[in-house]
Amino acid sequence: MQNALLTFSVFVAFGLVWRIAKPGGVTADAIQRPLIALIHSMLLPVYVFLVVGRMPLNATYMRISLIVILATAGTLAVAWFWLGRTSLSGQTKGALLLASAFSSAFFLGMPLTRIIVGNWSSRVAVDYMLISNILVLFTAGIYLARSFSESNQVTRFVKDMFREPIAWGALAGLLVNMVNIRFPGWVRGVEGMLLLGFIPLLLITVGLSINWQQNWGQTLADMLPVAVIQLVVLPLFIYLVMNFIPGLGLGLKTQKVLLIEGMMPAMVWGISICERYKLDSSSYAIAFTFTSVLACVSVPVWFNFLY
Repeated sequence: MQNALLTFSVFVAFGLVWRIAKPGGVTADAIQRPLIALIHSMLLPVYVFLVVGRMPLNATYMRISLIVILATAGTLAVAWFWLGRTSLSGQTKGALLLASAFSSAFFLGMPLTRIIVGNWSSRVAVDYMLISNILVLFTAGIYLARSFSESNQVTRFVKDMFREPIAWGALAGLLVNMVNIRFPGWVRGVEGMLLLGFIPLLLITVGLSINWQQNWGQTLADMLPVAVIQLVVLPLFIYLVMNFIPGLGLGLKTQKVLLIEGMMPAMVWGISICERYKLDSSSYAIAFTFTSVLACVSVPVWFNFLY
């Protein structure tokens, strides 16, 4: 995990350097907008379509889905309750809500579980990502995040969801899956290249978003509850749901994979969500970086406690 975070930090640093140096006179804001548009409107929707189109819809997937939905919903409730009692701006509250409840299960969790548990765990990481970072994120997550800065937003929310490229990619993939259409073998190569392409771009946009002109003492104080909710409360909810709700029995190895996914820091692509829905992308970028650093401590602590 430390190696993955070090690799991530290099690309975040690229964005930071660009923001400070402005090569060719091009500002961070000028380069960030087209990058986000490319990632959010094309690369991510196509990738989600390909992944959803071939995922197995079996009983294990349904149990994993219910566990992830319940745990994420509980975490969202805790984050919403805390943020509602702060004096932060509505856009900042919305960004920190997303940073608190949705983990980087796929981009960080999957490599870690493959090392610890085995290659088969990739399937669980993908399931977690699709349920939490697609289904819950693009329904309750975005609705609650925008509720801090917008009133009477139901109609607008529904309209925006009909214009959401990632949601359409997921829906199209689900339809392809249900009618049992098989992708040709070369599509796997496209999927792999998409993954290699948009992850560095997302990390660069994280660096581009970080604003150095702020009160860092207060900013880090605001980030601490985000880290506690993301790195402690979310995995705790997953543990409680798996062990105390009857009928959700999973194998011990699958339970371990789910817990590891929930231990991860804030999701990488939240930065593109913040840009698209006009939330505070700078605060999200700081929250992502802060939770990623603290995860190097919290994940080993969780592991020693549970295993």
